[in-house]
Amino acid sequence: MGVDGLHSWIKSEVNLEIEVVRFGIDSLEAYRPIRSGGIPPEVETAQRREFFHQLARWQRQGYTVRVFCSSEVEARRFEELWDEYIPLGFSVENGALVGVKPEPERGTLSGGFVWHDLKLVVVTDNEIFGRRRPITRRETCRHVLETSATFADLDLSELEVGDLVVHATYGIGKFVGLETVCRGSKPQDVTPTGETEYIVIEYAPRRPGDSPPKLYVPLSQAHLVSRYVGFRGSRVKLNTLGSKRWAKTRAQVERAVMDLASELLMIQAARMAHQGYAFGPDTPWQRELEGMFPYEETPDQLKAILETKADMEKPRPMDRLICGDVGFGKTEVAIRAAFKAVMGWQTGGSNWLPRRCLLNNTTIHFENGWRRSPVSIELLSRFRSKKEQLEVIERLGRGAVDIVIGTHRLLQDDVIFKDLGLVIIDEEQRFGVVHKEKLKKLRFTVDVLTMTATPIPRTMYLALCGLRDISVIQTPPQNRLPVETFVIEQDDELIRKAILRELMRGGQVFYLHNRVNSIYQKAE
Repeated sequence: MGVDGLHSWIKSEVNLEIEVVRFGIDSLEAYRPIRSGGIPPEVETAQRREFFHQLARWQRQGYTVRVFCSSEVEARRFEELWDEYIPLGFSVENGALVGVKPEPERGTLSGGFVWHDLKLVVVTDNEIFGRRRPITRRETCRHVLETSATFADLDLSELEVGDLVVHATYGIGKFVGLETVCRGSKPQDVTPTGETEYIVIEYAPRRPGDSPPKLYVPLSQAHLVSRYVGFRGSRVKLNTLGSKRWAKTRAQVERAVMDLASELLMIQAARMAHQGYAFGPDTPWQRELEGMFPYEETPDQLKAILETKADMEKPRPMDRLICGDVGFGKTEVAIRAAFKAVMGWQTGGSNWLPRRCLLNNTTIHFENGWRRSPVSIELLSRFRSKKEQLEVIERLGRGAVDIVIGTHRLLQDDVIFKDLGLVIIDEEQRFGVVHKEKLKKLRFTVDVLTMTATPIPRTMYLALCGLRDISVIQTPPQNRLPVETFVIEQDDELIRKAILRELMRGGQVFYLHNRVNSIYQKAE
């Protein structure tokens, strides 16, 4: 009886008697390799080898071994590990062929098990890679590249009433719906029933109390309408029909094109003339690192990772912008790009950040991601002692550091890289003019990956026009709530309640005070 048949049978029965039967099923927890920061790599490798040998022993005993992996990357890595640990041969006991590699299957389970009565062993990627991973895979991740939309794409079937849209002439408005009118001005707008369909967009009223005006756009002009690209939780001010605000905004952008043309042509010509470093395909180490990621990648995140890797494998220098809100997974894209650079025998990814708190958080992310890999990561900023800074600079000069993460300190003249392959810039708009000029020169010869949540207008314009490569991460992670901002009068009691509520739920609180001389008094 199949699953559909079982469901039909259950629905047809009014009263069901269910008897709980305990099968002879054992967990694979006792065989799972332990993955912990305190275990040396050689011990972890020995545990994994023993786990694969146990699978081969079950094969010799006549057990069927089924392997389930949640991604193609993990399936390929399993095959590589099997070929490394298990030699193909014949059993001395019964002459049967053993060591036959099980064919990995796509699927996600919380854990593997052994069913002794059926002589069945089910293995998941949790046991293969020695880690626990939550089951959060969504169906939308299957076809990442096929389903990702561009800025200008507008699928009317996906629009909901109340969504923000942008008309090329009139600006930002609110989508009201589709309406039909009996007569149309163009034949292509007229339906078989003689009616015309219009996209109805609502704009802000000119005066308070007036009813919002509506703009009727025939379907033949649907190319003038695009979905508003922004975070859903943000408050956006609608444009007003007949006002000059949208026209001024467009005029400013159009005037900026002439100012940027000379600089853009110079940079692009220099990048095309210089021969960059073409990194090779992903290595087994990279696939294992990606399998260790404890969360499920969002569709936009996967697309950004694939586009970044494709740029790094080209012979010309990469200059890609990763744009996404805070907490949408930009750092994971940077981690995988930096690891690809290290595996490609180029010394360093260099991650440059403008703020100390961001520097410390990024360092923690990188160290957690590469805890079990033989990659050297260093931190360089003015908050380290002079001796520590000199030691890091000396190691950078002789190529003993794979990854260095730092602030503006990395841009000073005494910092010399032996073989720099990748530069990752976080929030470039926070750097000064002198620093930006140094970063601009690097784009001629070195792969550059820029990450930002709030790109400067010039950078965003270049990206939207297709003059600069951009990857946009618009899909929030699962259970990610929008950021809400409240502007209120000073109220210590309200602040106290908000802090206590956040602490009671196990969260963190950052309290910003704008006076250095009174910060300790405020803390008390």
